[in-house]
Amino acid sequence: MALWDRWQGFGRPMLADPGTQVLYGVPWLALVLPLPALFALFVVAHLWAAGFGLFLLARRGLPTPAALLAAVAWMASGPLLSLATMAHHFAAPAG
Repeated sequence: MALWDRWQGFGRPMLADPGTQVLYGVPWLALVLPLPALFALFVVAHLWAAGFGLFLLARRGLPTPAALLAAVAWMASGPLLSLATMAHHFAAPAG
């Protein structure tokens, strides 16, 4: 993975573009994993992170069963799952 994108303008550093996700560890796994496995791992790991994060947030004001239900509802929600095919948009609400 290069750190300079020569195809945009007259060249552009990839560290300055958050869409390239150079410092985000997941794209680097593409060097060792096949892309379908990497995509599945990316989606599942981020869904679990989203559920766990919402569970911790909801646990501050709700009983445990209600917080768990809120986390599961967020993980299965259409707005979150519709972003799964756009990795750079999916990572933000899931993380």
